[in-house]
Amino acid sequence: MLVIPLLTFFLLFSSACAIQQSVTVLSDGSYGKTPTEANTINSKAGMMGALVAIPFLLVGGFLFDLMGRFKTVALLFFIMGVSIILIPLVSPSVGAYYVCRTVMQCAVSPLLVNPFVNDYVVVK
Repeated sequence: MLVIPLLTFFLLFSSACAIQQSVTVLSDGSYGKTPTEANTINSKAGMMGALVAIPFLLVGGFLFDLMGRFKTVALLFFIMGVSIILIPLVSPSVGAYYVCRTVMQCAVSPLLVNPFVNDYVVVK
């Protein structure tokens, strides 16, 4: 029973850390952007990612039913991890950064609304 809250905490912590560190990667890393440019790029990436990730909330429920909870969570965690790892590797391409951030947000959005808590809560 303890695995579910820890999994959710890890997911929220890792995605928040990746989003917060992306400005540092953009400004200090091989992207070579000023802090203002990095903030602008990060804001645009977040907006584009959110717009694309909204339909993935609906698709996520379908994936949970189709593939099962464990396989879906494992696949989405893997996709999210690969996209986070690729962010510094695709530098200095800002377009590839946008793609990686969008893929990360699309993978994390169904995980945030996972049905695990509903499965383990018992009504008495």
